[in-house]
Amino acid sequence: VSIRAETPGILKTRHVNKGDHVKAGDLLCEIDEGTRKAQLAQAKASLAKAELDYSSNKTLREKGLSPANSGRQFEAALEAARAAVDGAQAELERTVIYSEVAGIVQDPIAQPGDMLSAGAACVTLVQMNPILFSGDIPEARINEAAIGLPVTVKTITGQEVVGTLSYVSPTSNTATRAFPVEVKIPNDDYAIRAGLTAEATAVLGTVKAHLVPQSVLTLDSEGTIGVRAVLDGTVVFHAIQIVRDTTKGIWVTGLPGNVEIITFGQEYVIAGQKVVADNISDEKTS
Repeated sequence: VSIRAETPGILKTRHVNKGDHVKAGDLLCEIDEGTRKAQLAQAKASLAKAELDYSSNKTLREKGLSPANSGRQFEAALEAARAAVDGAQAELERTVIYSEVAGIVQDPIAQPGDMLSAGAACVTLVQMNPILFSGDIPEARINEAAIGLPVTVKTITGQEVVGTLSYVSPTSNTATRAFPVEVKIPNDDYAIRAGLTAEATAVLGTVKAHLVPQSVLTLDSEGTIGVRAVLDGTVVFHAIQIVRDTTKGIWVTGLPGNVEIITFGQEYVIAGQKVVADNISDEKTS
C-alpha cells in the first residue's frame, strides 16, 4: 500500500523508518505548511466580514430600510466564505499524513526535503495481517473448492497455520489448466514472511486408503496402474487410484482391507498364475 500525499509540498518530517511496524492512524509524514496557515487566516477573516455584512443587512431588512430580496446576495457571500474556510482548513490538514492501514514500512519511501507532488508516495507499507497464500487447484478437484473451506498451510520454514479459502479464480491457467486460488491466513505476530514457498492442504472428506511404496506400482496389459497381490496362492491385479504422494510412500485406494501385495518379483508374474509367496520382510502394509 502506497501512502500518498494529497497536496504538493516539501516533505518536512518523516516519522517512520524502513522496517517499522505501524498501526492505522499512526502519523507518518508532515509536509511543509507553506502559506496554508496564512490562507486559512485570510479565509476566516473573510468569513467574519461576510457574517457581519449578512447580520447588518438582516437588521436593515427587518427595519424596512433595505429591499427584502437584498439578503440573497449577502447569504450567498456568507456560504462562499464558509466554503473557503472549509477548503483552507482541509488543505492545511492534508499536510499531515496518517496511515489508514496497519503494516510494515518498506521502500520506496520519501526523504525529508523531497518535493512531493499530489499523489506521490511518502511511505510504502506491506500489509502482513492477514497474509495470502497463492496457489493452484487441479481442474479435477475444482468443484470441491468452496469459499470458506479450512486450509492448512505449511511453509518451507516449518511454520504451520490454518486459514480459509478466500478466492477461487473463475478461469484456469491456460498452460496448466489449474485454477489459481488464495487462502487468507491470520498473521497477527507477522511471523510468516511474504514470498515464502508453502504447501496448502484441505480436508475434502475421508477415505480408507493404503500406504504403499512407490516401487510396487505396476501396469497391467491394458496400461491400468495398480498393484499385483497374492490371494489364496494366485496372483491377482488390483487397479488403484493415487490419493496422495508423500515422502513415506503413496496413499492409494481400490485395494481390499487386507491384502498381500507382491513387493519383489511382481514384474515376472501375471494375474491368474499360481505362486508361492515368501515373506521376505517383517514390514507390513495395512
